Amino acid sequence: MAFPAALGFAVWREVLAGKNWRNTPVAVLLTLFAAANLLHHLENFRPSLEGTGVRLALGVAAVLIALIGGRVTPSFTRNWLVKGGNKRLPASFGWLDKVGLITAAAGMAGWNITPEHPVSGVLLAVAGVLLVARLARWQGQSVWREPIVLILHLGYLWLAAAFLMLGCSILEPDLMPESAALHALTAGAIATMTLAVMTRAARAHTGHAIETDLTTLWIYILVTVGALLRVAAPFASDMYLELLISGGVFWSVAFGLFVARYGPMLIRPRSHSTEPLT
Repeated sequence: MAFPAALGFAVWREVLAGKNWRNTPVAVLLTLFAAANLLHHLENFRPSLEGTGVRLALGVAAVLIALIGGRVTPSFTRNWLVKGGNKRLPASFGWLDKVGLITAAAGMAGWNITPEHPVSGVLLAVAGVLLVARLARWQGQSVWREPIVLILHLGYLWLAAAFLMLGCSILEPDLMPESAALHALTAGAIATMTLAVMTRAARAHTGHAIETDLTTLWIYILVTVGALLRVAAPFASDMYLELLISGGVFWSVAFGLFVARYGPMLIRPRSHSTEPLT
């Protein structure tokens, strides 16, 4: 219980002290994440709460990725494209982005309050479409040569797919298993975006060039394959367990490679690279 509560307190302190009201939604979401953790523990005493904590935590994670991933993905893409002299840059934040974020938050709120109601399904599906529309405006097709940038787009695509699939699982449960949608959100969006940001931040803050080495490329490939296998498992009843286990192995190896490659980098003195912290 202590960690998410302490993290939320630290973020609120920074927001209030610096009057950085733009980051208030992040502080609110972290507070909700701490509340989700509390709910999960309370399930031991109130069986009627079963599943509410996990659902709230996943909803918070999804909205955080929609919000923060929606900032860093076009920003880092813009930096890379400008550096290469490309004139076609990601679109600036506008009304489509606002509507997409509001709909995503409303969809996750609906899923938490009434997880089986058709309105929740519609909101989630519409949010998925809007997130795809946001992503299409960020020039992802122009960054395929640099995986450390491309992976951000892939992580956001997983998020959009998760919203669409979760909405479909409510509207057409016979066609779309909820477990497949949850795998798209967890093994797909959360894991991919986590590794995308960690690899980039680790390189930047240790003074290394922000580029993809061979180990980092394999990290991205393995986490993507792992997510695809986990999503496919609910659709292949004859091979469900095999696909589930295989996906977990790929996912675990991806994070293991991160520890092996970036652990030493993070504990050694900072490199003197001139690469900017972007």
